[in-house]
Amino acid sequence: VCAITLGCKVNAYESEFILSKFKEKGYEIVNSDADIYIINTCSVTNTSDAKSRKVVNKIVRENKDAIIVLMGCMIVEEYIKNKEKQKLLYDDFDNTFEDMFIDSMNYHTRAYVKIEDGCENFCSYCIIPYTRGKVRSKDPNKIIEEIKTLVKNGYKEIVLTGIHTGHYGSDIDTSFPELLKRICELKGLKRLRISSIEITELDDDFL
Repeated sequence: VCAITLGCKVNAYESEFILSKFKEKGYEIVNSDADIYIINTCSVTNTSDAKSRKVVNKIVRENKDAIIVLMGCMIVEEYIKNKEKQKLLYDDFDNTFEDMFIDSMNYHTRAYVKIEDGCENFCSYCIIPYTRGKVRSKDPNKIIEEIKTLVKNGYKEIVLTGIHTGHYGSDIDTSFPELLKRICELKGLKRLRISSIEITELDDDFL
């Protein structure tokens, strides 16, 4: 199984989670010449859509006998069993945060941890609220446990990822600054990075 990831660090994290599920089922993870390709596409802009289609077409063209999947472990095994194309679409707008947990990352020296999904800004130029849904936050205790596990497994640098990271906690009665305070107390973590955050999202007390 090979995962090809386009777009942001959130996609990278989700690809790693999917690969971990394949590994649990006994699949071998490779970076080329795969029997199964998981293509994690990006749809932020028209340019992103075009790039995603280009990658999909290239993989299909160059791997005639491979199973090509746009996300999803279950879909693969359904196809292996029935040899019928699967097309599953979900509306994420009213969903809660989908818990994911990884303990390592393939081909990465730093580890990503997804803490938030979705956006409710509805900017005129961006499709993200329609494809990712509303803001949804991961339980802070689960975040801490995931980071502890990654640090224990040798990762010294953690990257917090989300679609709108600074909005973390707005739906579960906590806040991003409170989460950062807890993470900074963890032993063994040498560096913490934050992606997809706007400085205007943080309150005055934190700044």
